[in-house]
Amino acid sequence: MVKTVPILLGVLSIALSHQTGAMSQTSAAPPLHVLKINAGPSGAEAKGTFVLTEERAKFSRTADREVIVLFSWEGVPGAHKLEARWRSPDGGFTSNSVIDYVASERRFGAYWRMAITPNMQLGMWSIEATVDGQPGGRFTFEITDAAALTGTVPRRPLGQAELYETLRRSYVLLNRMTGDGREMDPVGAVLSGGGQVMTAVQGLDAVGRITAVFPDGRTEPVTSVTAVNRAAGWALVPAGPSTDAAATPATDAPKVGDRCYSMQSSTGGARVLLEGQITGLGAGGTTQAAGWMASFFNGLGTSGSPVVNEYGELLGILGGPVAPKVHSLRSLASADLGNMPITPVSAVPAGPLPAPVAIEAVRAAGHLLTPLEGDVHVVSGGFAASIDRGPTVRPQDQRVEFSPSDQAIAVFVTWAPRTPLKGLTTFHVYDAGNRLIASSKPTKINFRRNDLVMSSMKLPVPHQPGIYRAELHLDGKPAWRGNVRITP
Repeated sequence: MVKTVPILLGVLSIALSHQTGAMSQTSAAPPLHVLKINAGPSGAEAKGTFVLTEERAKFSRTADREVIVLFSWEGVPGAHKLEARWRSPDGGFTSNSVIDYVASERRFGAYWRMAITPNMQLGMWSIEATVDGQPGGRFTFEITDAAALTGTVPRRPLGQAELYETLRRSYVLLNRMTGDGREMDPVGAVLSGGGQVMTAVQGLDAVGRITAVFPDGRTEPVTSVTAVNRAAGWALVPAGPSTDAAATPATDAPKVGDRCYSMQSSTGGARVLLEGQITGLGAGGTTQAAGWMASFFNGLGTSGSPVVNEYGELLGILGGPVAPKVHSLRSLASADLGNMPITPVSAVPAGPLPAPVAIEAVRAAGHLLTPLEGDVHVVSGGFAASIDRGPTVRPQDQRVEFSPSDQAIAVFVTWAPRTPLKGLTTFHVYDAGNRLIASSKPTKINFRRNDLVMSSMKLPVPHQPGIYRAELHLDGKPAWRGNVRITP
């Protein structure tokens, strides 16, 4: 239910309205969190939710009649005191409004209206909101004297059906198989314009064959790479002749709390719309190029899949280290409270692209990981604080995160050969740039069929924080891979 409290103050006519958002209620009671602030010249209620007809932050005192600023929050259901304060360009306090409000759900919001008059002060205005005395966000907008604001394109948040269709039109599924024909989990990709498909570089790792399934149903083998940046987490592959629509890049960087959407897919072709929100910057990131983190309400997301904002504009792709097991794509980042990293589309440099290069050549140059061989003989592998070599050899304190205070990491692999197995094994450890930083001495193995045997290596904890990769090679070829995170 919407309640309006009129306020008359000099030449300004300000009205306060508020509404509850139609969101699902949960038992959690987090502190106040600003989800979004936007503004426009008009709006209306639709199915109990107030929607702006367009969004902008510049208004004309000769062409517009009012400014509407809409705040959205997440907080504790129950009684709240909402307050808004308007300030003029000279910094002077103009008016405030306080209202007692009962939120029935965690997500709720309010919108304030300010009348625009012909003689009001020009310049940058602002509105500040508080909820129960806590900062509820600040929005700045400009009042100009232009007769009309040209070049302003109305922006309307899309409904879920529209968002699904927007994602579907540019979504590319990459079906993957090992060199010996075993099916791997698929990864997502997006048509990014210029006849290219953008995906997560980890999705091209350790793959024997890749087949791209385009939105129009066309399939093509992926045999070359146009460009790759392992550190930034993206790769471009040629799309071939395509009539499908490339995604439209977003013009504005998202803010923490903004809604975002992606797709989760399966080898069978199923597509599920995921809804979530931006939860923060990527590790060590302070700029848009560093990427963001996102959390989805109804799934983990598929690596490489496009992420769009509520207007259907492309923010980037889901990234993160991909686990090496054939039937698992869960990344270390996704294990952190369900957060997934987003590689921004802006991370791909503009300008002419080089000619595509065969995947084998890109792999030989060290930009992509080679496929696993002999992994059918491996039961499991991982990292632990130590290896207990008592009556039963087993890892102690198994985990994927360590710090320098741990001093050492034990890397282990458990074998269960399907056939008699012999050869030389070596462990290797690589940093995020795929540079070799440590290796073990070669060890001879001679296992019988179904022997349950463990190979392990102890190494000092790297001093530099980040994600590192360990591999166990059998006769020079990787049979197992795993990722470990080193924290400060």
